This record gives sequence, structure tokens and C-alpha cells, in this order.
Amino acid sequence: MGAFKTSFFRELLQQNVAVYGQLLLACRDGARFRGNFDRLEEAALEAAIYLLVLRGQKSEDVPDIEWMSGKRLLGLVEDQHLRLQKEDVRLGLVLNVVGLLVLQEGDWRTVGYFVDRFQRDFFELPVFYEVLRVMLLASLEKDALRVGFERFDVDRLVGNLHSESHQIQLKSLACLQLLSNFRPEVCESWFEAIVRDDGRISQEHRSFMLCHLVETGARREDLRETMAKVVLSEDVWRLLNECCESPDQLVRKQALSVIKSLIAYQVDKKSTVESWQSFVTIVEALGESQTHLVLPALPFVGKMDQLKPEWKNSALKLILRHENNAVSGWGINYILKQDSFNDKRQSLERFLSALNLSNTIIQLTLSTSTNPPPLDRILLQLETLAKLNASVKLPSLSNWDEFQQRVDGLCFERLLARVRARKDGTELEVLARDVFVPFMRNERTSTERRFGQILDMDVMLAVRLLQHGNLSFSEVDLKAKLTNLLLTFNDDDSKATLQSVEIYQQLTTNPNLTPLLDEILPKLVLLFHKRLNRLNYESLPIAVTTQLVRLFCQLGRTDMVDLFLGTFSLEDLVATIQGCNEDKSLHEVVFNALSEVLVQRLKSETVNEAIKTKICQDFPKLIDLGSVQVLYNTLETLTILLAQPATLKEETFDAFREVINRCYREILIYRKSDHFMKLMARFVRALVAPVREGDTEENQNNAWLKEAVNEYCGMFLDQAVTIGGLANLLFEKLLQLPVAALLDWNPFARILLVGLLLGEGQKREQRIEDEFCAAKALTTPLFTPPTQLQSDARVRVMCVLFLYRLASTNHSDATLFLLKLERMLIERFQQISKSKERYYADSQTHRHKLRIVQALCVLLKLTGTHPYPLLEVVLYETNQPNINYLIELILADSSIDTLTIINSLRADKVKVSGVQSVFVVLWLRCCKTNYLDVEYINFLLPWTMAQNFSTRLYAQITIAKLIEKFYDKPEAGPFGNIHAAINSYLKQGNVEKNLEKCMKDFRFNRVFDYANLLTLENVFHNIPRVSGMAAEDVVGTRVLGECFASLKLERVNLGEAIEFGELSVEKRESLFLSAGFGGADHIQKKIVPLKAVEPGRELLGDLPERLRLRKAKEDGLIVVASLVDRAPNLGGLARSSEIFGVRQYVVGSLKDVESKEFQALSMTAEKWLNVAELKSFQLVDYLREMKAKGYAIVGAEQTTGSRPIQQIQFPARAVLVLGHEKEGLPAHIISQLDIVAEIPQFGVVRSLNVHVTGAIFMWEYARQHLVGVEGS
Repeated sequence: MGAFKTSFFRELLQQNVAVYGQLLLACRDGARFRGNFDRLEEAALEAAIYLLVLRGQKSEDVPDIEWMSGKRLLGLVEDQHLRLQKEDVRLGLVLNVVGLLVLQEGDWRTVGYFVDRFQRDFFELPVFYEVLRVMLLASLEKDALRVGFERFDVDRLVGNLHSESHQIQLKSLACLQLLSNFRPEVCESWFEAIVRDDGRISQEHRSFMLCHLVETGARREDLRETMAKVVLSEDVWRLLNECCESPDQLVRKQALSVIKSLIAYQVDKKSTVESWQSFVTIVEALGESQTHLVLPALPFVGKMDQLKPEWKNSALKLILRHENNAVSGWGINYILKQDSFNDKRQSLERFLSALNLSNTIIQLTLSTSTNPPPLDRILLQLETLAKLNASVKLPSLSNWDEFQQRVDGLCFERLLARVRARKDGTELEVLARDVFVPFMRNERTSTERRFGQILDMDVMLAVRLLQHGNLSFSEVDLKAKLTNLLLTFNDDDSKATLQSVEIYQQLTTNPNLTPLLDEILPKLVLLFHKRLNRLNYESLPIAVTTQLVRLFCQLGRTDMVDLFLGTFSLEDLVATIQGCNEDKSLHEVVFNALSEVLVQRLKSETVNEAIKTKICQDFPKLIDLGSVQVLYNTLETLTILLAQPATLKEETFDAFREVINRCYREILIYRKSDHFMKLMARFVRALVAPVREGDTEENQNNAWLKEAVNEYCGMFLDQAVTIGGLANLLFEKLLQLPVAALLDWNPFARILLVGLLLGEGQKREQRIEDEFCAAKALTTPLFTPPTQLQSDARVRVMCVLFLYRLASTNHSDATLFLLKLERMLIERFQQISKSKERYYADSQTHRHKLRIVQALCVLLKLTGTHPYPLLEVVLYETNQPNINYLIELILADSSIDTLTIINSLRADKVKVSGVQSVFVVLWLRCCKTNYLDVEYINFLLPWTMAQNFSTRLYAQITIAKLIEKFYDKPEAGPFGNIHAAINSYLKQGNVEKNLEKCMKDFRFNRVFDYANLLTLENVFHNIPRVSGMAAEDVVGTRVLGECFASLKLERVNLGEAIEFGELSVEKRESLFLSAGFGGADHIQKKIVPLKAVEPGRELLGDLPERLRLRKAKEDGLIVVASLVDRAPNLGGLARSSEIFGVRQYVVGSLKDVESKEFQALSMTAEKWLNVAELKSFQLVDYLREMKAKGYAIVGAEQTTGSRPIQQIQFPARAVLVLGHEKEGLPAHIISQLDIVAEIPQFGVVRSLNVHVTGAIFMWEYARQHLVGVEGS
């Protein structure tokens, strides 16, 4: 037949009737039908199902199909299993036929035959697990078939539960769940495999096995004995404890699911159940990231007393390692205040792995806590931590007034014994300064007696205590001890000799104690002369000698130092060391002392050329020989030499360049240590040392700047992205160089531009540190973090401050340089706008644009240029609010005529935000000049009736604010009627809610110093803070002051930080504790859908049996969004569609699903959603086709005949059509609708966003058809 003109006959006569054809063929020609069946053709298989159903119903009209047997079909499956594995529909039909044949034949031998073959040949093939499942279902229907499973190896199938194949794992699970119905030993074997911890089964697999065992047992009365074993098993609870700490979210969810099921068996233990519910509440809350979702649950840690200590440990560990710094900070405060570490706690080390920033966080807690724990407990806890983790150091307690009462005699004695045993110099410094000396001064017993006791125990400790305070002591006793130390100097040097010299050195650091050496010094000189006469380069003798030289250097005896340098040979020392295997720690002592002596000798004013030449020859050789301290001293030596005018000559240029390169290579070895940034600071200081005021083009120092400095600047700026604080070190030194040298250095403009824009999004660790400090309101100088806070922001501020320095010089090229930099910044801004018109807040594009405008705030004020390009930006571009705020300040402060700014609104395509910015500029100008031109009111009046609601509102507010500012009695002034009319309108309808927000706009609140709008506080602190920028971009007064100090500049144009009133962003609700659930009912938490717990590549096909047996409904809601063209709206609709169980989601192009904007809002919903593509021009035909299939077409639109959504009864089969974001549904689509519904509105704005509209319609459909049906 030809083509049909009507859809009625076209659809009627083009139906697929292949199955009916096969049924007729089976009746008419059995052989041909049998051939089709043997080839497993889909139509023949479906016909076979009908025939078997008819035979099962004892129908007399069934043709002869005795040839169709279970064994025969199993043979066909065996031959064609690879094909069936790829074709799900065909496999499903085959399984239906297998099930019917096995059930009707009732022969257990067929089952037994397959089971044997399965275990022998098919155990690794997924298709045959489906066949096995069908046979198990048949066995549940007919008991006689169960005999076929008597020889089935249960243990082997249980072993599949920890298979690496997710598909085999889930299919085996479905089979085990069915098999357990008539072979109870299945669950016994299952349980034994879980508790048998032989290391072969991973934690993830054991968690999976336990979760599904408990889930199976909870639904079956016959498995209560197995469940009792699970509840009483220590191995099970140990596994659950480990799983709750797992970083794998799925493992944690499975463990919580098991715990919830198991505590149902403890209903007689009410207090224990409450403790378990508290634990579950905490762990579930920690799955969220927002503070307001997590913090309310944390106090339930105190309700876990009925549980074993390891469960509380687990909860605390999860709290400590949480990504939200407020959550981890809560945990640290809890541990230090209310909990205590002790050696008996088996899992103590777990806390250490969570404290990646242990030093930082512990110090911050001690420094900022409003009620710090007793020092006695803190020190005990830190001491215990130190036994397990050597990186934990005692924090500084420099604010002694706060901690003085927290140390008693017992604590003092214990700490004294600790430092003597550990010999940790850094810790001793902290304790001596902050604990020992203050305690001895304030102790009731005699300070002199206490000091005498310490002197008898340890002379070095006693001397170090005297460095940190004026303590009463017996000078006679101390002199006697110091004189006795000379007895250690004999022909055979020992470590006691070395320690004696170190004690003498310690005395020289305190001018009040140095006179104690007056009587000893002549004897030391004589001893030193003897040593030089027979200079011994072996480890211990040379170590003592070099330490003596260091002592003479500290005492100012340069004659002794020069005598040594004239005698000493570094080559002989190296040769001696290489020729013997002696204590390497002594070699380190030697080289450290040598390098320090060279530094100190160079710093003295009396150094002669011979000694200087000797030092120049020797100090580069030490780079490869000593430790990190040698490297510090080498860099210091290099700095001193390069800073001297005559050092850098043409013949020495390359040699010093090579030394610089060697130092840098050596520094990189310490890349991951705490020394790296300190070394880099010294390196940068050495690098720029030759550049001084007055250098000329021909000077070698200027050549050094253009070659060596240029090379390393480029290198450091590349590395600054990954090494926080590196750029800070570079720019702090670079920007202090002479202006003339910098202006003569061509790459400097590019380097300065990089500095002005420096900084990407913070790494997690740095963000935690910064936000923790902000959260704790850290204002005391008790803590110095490992890296400087806001290091990138400091660089940007310093670069801006350098512009003030540049403008204040009299250099002829300074103004030209500023104009060049201004042009470069504006061009960069335009390039960014052209490449990316739309961008997200806090994105890298946003950060770069903001930083350009911040620099222009200062630069345009210095150059006096008219900012016309920025006027165009604010009028025609869409930017983030804080960028517009700053541009408004620039325009208000500029010399552009106000009339020019007003007339700019006459142009086409001015953005709504641009119009509002002009209103703000007008307000700022009036406040700045303290004058109101009547024409400004006349200009604003027409805008009070603009089409855009926000524009109307801002125009009205601007007029009201201007009238109120310049007239004491607005209602009685010349604009009284206008003021009254505006106030009357602003109180109508929903305007008042928007009014509150707009009236609180900081720009109208008179908080600025209008006489000076472009202060540094406004640019770097006030505007970023009020607009919600990240902590890294909000630069406070303290940091601004430190940047001025770093560059040694006078404070100019600083301004004042503004305290903005902050609105509450969340309501704190009272938590009423439920007696049965420990308060968990009242903690806000997100729904965890089943699909999130059981992910899989073939989700519906791989779910366990009890889920797979549900047949998909033909009814349902189809959401058509082909007219929606914005990816964020499409992504939001996808998320809502998945949540509300939409049957199909239709979009205009599947490419939209792949976009980042879509996925940012969809939250992976598209992975679980049936998404289809339908072009907008195909929409009418599609709607007609769906109508013919029985679907009702529902439209979301406001029309003359539309009805409120609450009055609509959605049909079970419905298609929801959503319109374009602006135009809505076009007329030719509305004509196709069966139902038109609208959402009632009570405000002023015309309509809802299409995403919100779609979500409301989906919920209404779900409420009518799904709620209560599926237990939603």
C-alpha cells in the first residue's frame, strides 16, 4: 500500500506484527518456526512465550511444541552467549522462555545439569548468572526443582561478592539472595567470609558484603539466628568502625546503613540506642560541607558515652579531617578542652593523620581560644603526641599573662626533665623564654636556690635560662663551673671539650654575662695558639678548633680569626674527610662554624684585602659540603660581597653568576622543607644586592640586573603559581630597588603587570589556614604561620603602593611609565571581556578583572586621565558587582563632566546595571561636592517609570536619598510632593521587601569619606568585603600597613576600614532532643537517594533482585525543554527531573548536556535520567504524536484561559511543555495544549524563572501520582 495521508491509518496499518506472524507460522509450519527459534530471533522468542503461557493454561489450541525443552534452550544459550551478552532485549526474552520451560517441565535434573555446567564452565560469564537467577526463581515456585541445587558450591558463589567485576558481584548477590530462601547455610557462609579477615578481601568488598547480608537478613524471619550472630560479632563491629572512617563515601554510607539496621535489635537498651543514633547523626552530617548543616550535630559527641572509646575516636577523626575549617576547629577545641589523650587509647595515632596542619591549628587554638584548657593538660597532650609524631612541636606561649597560672612546680619539674632528655634546642628556647624564666621569677621559693639546682644538673641549660631574663644567681658558683670546663681541653679532644666551647659561645650572646669570660679568655688564646701550631684536620679536633674561632669572632678578636684563616686550608680539610669514615655530624659542625666565621669576618670594618680574597676563594666551595646552615651563611656572604661597589667587575661577573646558580640548585633540594622559603628570601636579597642608586648603563651592576635578575624573575613568577609566598619575596626586594634602575629595565613593566594581577584560587591547605585565622579573629602576635597569610594579595598591594613611590620621584620617565602601564591594564581588561563575556563570581576571570580595576583606581588618580573606557565598560558590559562598584568610585572621582555621564544613557544597548551605576555616580558626585543640582532630579524622574523593576526602584531610591540628604524637611521642600509619592509607592505590594535590600545598599548609606573615594581601604578592603569576595582578596588594615612597612614607604591615601552591618544569613533553631533518637530528628540533613548508594555502569540491570523485578511503568511525566536555550536553566531542570522521577527529559540539543554550565547545576542528574533530543521545529509534530498515544499536553504559561496549578488534575500520562526564558510559549504551541496552568503570584515581578516553574510543576505531578504510591 502507498503512503497514507492521515495519521489514523498510517499508525494503524504500520504496526509491528512480527510476533503474530511467528505465532501463525508455529501453527502452520512448525519446522520454519523451530528454525527461527533456534536462531533466537526476537519475534520467535516472544511467540514462544505466548505459546508456553497458553500451554500452562491448558489451552487446547496450542500447536505441537514438544521439541521445545529446557535442555535444548540451554544448549542454544551456550552456543550464542556472546551474542546474548550484547543484546539485552533478546536475553530477556530467552530468560522468560527458560523460566517457563523449567517450571512447566518440573524436572530437577535439568536444573542439576545446568548447575554442574555452570560451576564447571560458565562461572566467569555474566549471561549464565541470569539463567541461574531464573532457575532459582523457578525453584521458589516449585519445591521439587530445589534438588538440582544440592551440589551447588555456595562458598564459591559467596566468593564472587568480592569479585573485581562489579557486574559479576551484583549478579552473584541477586542469586545468593534467592538461594538463601531454601538453603539457610548460604548466609552462614556469607557471614564467615566477612569476619574471616585474612587480608584477601578489601575493606570496600567486606563493607558491600556486610551491608547486603544485613539487608537480606532484616527482611527474613528465618534468618534471625544469623542476624543475632552479626549483632554479637566483635569482628563485625570492628569492621564497621573502620568503614565509618573510610575516605570512600559509599563505604561510609553502607556502614551507617548496617548500624541503623543492627541497633533495631537493641531496643531493650535505650541508652545504647541513643548513643548509636548520636553517632549516626554526626557521621551523616559530616557528609555535608556547609557549616549550618554540620555544626548542630557535633555536640552529640557528648552523648556517645555508652559506646566503646574507638567509636568516639572515629567521630572525632572525621570531624578533624573535615574540609570545612569551622568543623575541624570545633573538633580541636573539643579535644583540648573536654577530652584527653592517653597512651592506653589504641587508636590515638588516627588523630595524627587527620592533623595535617597540627602545628598551625594547635597554636591557633591556644592563641585565640576564649577559654583555653589548663596548660598542664595541653603540655601533657602535646608530649604524648610528640612520642608518636616527631613533627609535633610545643607552641609558643609568649603571652605569659594568659598562661602563668597554668604551671605549677610539678609541671615545671616534668618539663625540665623533658628538655634535658630530648636536647631539642628549639623547644628549649620556647620553654626557657615562656615557661621556665617567668615561673622562676614568680615562684615563692628562692630563685637563686632553684637556679643553683639547675646549674648543678646542667650548665648549658642554666646559661640558656640566663639569656631570657635577669635571674638571681651566684656569680662565684657560675665562674667556678666555667673555669672547670677548661679541664676538658687536653691533648685528646672529646665531645665534652666541644660542649665546653658551646657553653662559652652561649655566654657571648648576653652582654651582661660576657665579662664572666675575662679571666678565661687568655687561657683560651694560649690553647688556640698550640692548636694552630699542629693543626689537626680530623673530625673532633677540627670541630673544637673551628668552634674556638667562632667564639673569638663573637668576642671581637679578629686577630685570632685572621691567624686561623691564614693557617687553615679547606683543601686539606676536604682531603682528610674523604680519606676516613668518621662522625659526619662533626663535619656538619665544622662547616657550619666555618661559614659563620666567614660571614662575621666580612661584616667587620677591618677586613683586609688578603683575607677578603681568601674568603672569596673558599666560600663557594662550602656550598656542596655543609648542611642547610652552611647554605644560609653562604647566601649571606654572597649578599655582603655583591653589595660592595668594587666586587662585581668584568672579570668576576661570570664567577659570581655561577655561584648564584649553584646556590639556587642547592636550595631546590630543600623544596619540601621548612627551610625553603627562608633560603629563597636570602637568595632574592643576594640576587638584587648589586643594584644600587646611581648605576649607569655601562656599569656591571646594571648588566647584572638585565641578565641575572631578569632570568630569575621569569623563573620565580612561573613557579609562584604552585609555591605560595615566592612572589612575595621577589617583589618585596624588587620594588625597593632604585627607580632609575627599574625604569631603565625594559621587562619591568611586564613584571609589574604580572604582580598587579597575581594570584589564582587558593589551594585547600592555604584556604583552611586563612579562613581559620579569620574565623578565630586572630589579632594577637602569638602565631606566625608557616607561610605568610594572603601572600599573593600582599604582592598586588605592594605593586600598587610602588606606583605612589614612582609618582613621587622626579624621574623624567616616571609619568610615561605610568601612562604605559595604564594602557596595558585597560587593554588587558578589554581582551578578557572579548574572550569571555559571561563568567562566574570568584572565577579566575572575575579575579583578574577586579585586580585590573583595583590597580586603575590608583593609577588613574595619579595620571589624571579621563576614564572613558571604564565608562563604556560600566554601560555596555555585564560584570560582577564589586567591579562595577569600583568603576563607579573611579567615575565619581574623575574629572569627566557629570552631564557627559548622564547623556551616555541615551545610547542604545545600555545595560540595566549600567543605568543603575549612573544613578550611583550621580549620588556620589552630589555627596562629594555637597551640592544638588535641580536638573539631576528632573533627569531621574522619567527613570522612576522605566519598564525594568530594578531600574525603577533604584531611580526612586536615588531621588529619595538625594532629597533627604540636602533638605532637612523633605516633605516641606520644593520636591515634597515627589518625595511623598515615591515613599507611597515604595510601601506598596512586594516592593517593600526589595526596598529593604536596596536601601541597605552600602553605597547609599553615607559610609564613605566622600571627599576621598579612592582610598586603599575602599579599593582593597571595603568593596571586596561587602561584595563577599574570598578572604584572600579582602586585605585588611594590618596587611596594608605591613606592605607600606615592607617597602619602607610613608602611609598615603590609606583611608579607614568601614564596619558594615551584617544581616543574619541563617536562623538558629532550637534543637529539641528526641528521647528515642538522640535529637537526630531535628538536625537538617540531605536525602541520600538509593542510586547514590548503589552506583553502577548498568544501573537498572545490575541492581539486586528485589529491585530488578519492578517493571517500569508506561505512565509518567515527560518534560519537554526544547525551547529553553540557557544551559544553567537546562541543568537545573535536569536535576529537578531526576529528583521528582520524571520519565523522560527532552532538550533541544544533547550538546547542551556536555557543557560546564549545564553540569554545574545538574549535579550529575543526567547520568540517571532518560534524556532525549528534540529540535524546536519538530515540537508540534511531536506533541501531536504524543496526543495520539494517549498523553495529555500540559503547558506552563499565563493565558486568558489558564487555571491555577492547584486546581489542575494531572493525567497519569502527561507531557509538560516549558517555554523560552523571555518569550514563554509561542502561539502555535499554545494551540496544541490540552491543559494550560499558571502559578499564582503575589508580588510585583512578572514571572518566575523557567527552572523554578518547571520544578513546581514536576512537584505537583509527583504529589498527585507518586507520593504515597512508592513510599516517597
